[in-house]
Amino acid sequence: MNKRELYERKFGARAPAIVEAMTATFAEMGETYSIGGNVGDTFDSHRLLAYAESLDDDYATQNALVEELFKDYFTREKCVSDRDVLLAAAQAVGLQDAAKVLDDPTAFADTVEDQKRAFAGRHQIRGVPYFIIDGKYHLSGAQPPDILAEAIEEAIGVA
Repeated sequence: MNKRELYERKFGARAPAIVEAMTATFAEMGETYSIGGNVGDTFDSHRLLAYAESLDDDYATQNALVEELFKDYFTREKCVSDRDVLLAAAQAVGLQDAAKVLDDPTAFADTVEDQKRAFAGRHQIRGVPYFIIDGKYHLSGAQPPDILAEAIEEAIGVA
């Protein structure tokens, strides 16, 4: 589905204001926000992220991959359900064997389903992004960087 159409359907009259706010937030970070392109089922991207998570204890690979996929989606007008986009993102961050994971529809599927049940069910999550910081602070939707920083600081006792 076209991303612009999805936003208009999902957010209705609020869509232009949301796009304007996102555009401004991205500009502050030196990025160009784009609502072009298509969206689709992201289950394979989540399987690939679960695979990346399994590779190291500090989440470095997963963080790099999610950053690449976010840029694809939010700034490059790419569809993160597209196999070629997923493989290019994996290659960009040095993730080996991504094609093997994508070729096996059962690879990491249980992990993703378990995560969905654990987070969406327990926390009533119905959309992304959704941030859970230190198990106590919950932020739904895109948040300005200062709000995220404030929540993190409060969670670690700096605020």
